[in-house]
Amino acid sequence: MANGRWMETMSWIASGQYRPLPVIVLAQNDGKPMDEMNLAGRAVLLNQQMTGEVVEVAVLIKQLSDLQEKGILERTSDGFHVQLTRFGVLLSRQWVPANIEPAGQEPLDTNEIRGWRDRVVRQMDADAKLAEEAGVDQQEWFMSQSQRMIEMHVLNRILGEDKLPDWLVSRQFSAPDPSGAEGDGESQG
Repeated sequence: MANGRWMETMSWIASGQYRPLPVIVLAQNDGKPMDEMNLAGRAVLLNQQMTGEVVEVAVLIKQLSDLQEKGILERTSDGFHVQLTRFGVLLSRQWVPANIEPAGQEPLDTNEIRGWRDRVVRQMDADAKLAEEAGVDQQEWFMSQSQRMIEMHVLNRILGEDKLPDWLVSRQFSAPDPSGAEGDGESQG
């Protein structure tokens, strides 16, 4: 995938009032293929729930075609169903994140926090692999992960640990000195 395509496509999909709807519906359907009319109909209902506005099914059918042209959706081999591409799955994360957060609103114990952090790390590794398979530029991918990186950092901070996804470790970034001192991080004395 050419440099800039990831950010360009995210911008394109967000700039169209109805473009995200089919992506959201498919992601909420666990990425399972859906027939075009059912998908468009559910996208119309989703739009009504979110905005209170009615949109014509024909408008959503056109969006399906546009999303296919951009490589976000694809037809299944039977030709009657539409599904998210790998690229589409990655784009859908901004509206329908993977099921990572613990259910409920109760305070979490240390093991539950660690489990949450471990799910974040596993999901980031899985998404990095998906991004590579989808041809997303590695630098663009990294720049789009700020929300997950913050979530992982906070959970690591609570736990007093520093577990990172494999793809991030392989980038061999040097962590900033927590004391704020410049240089190699060794004490000045």
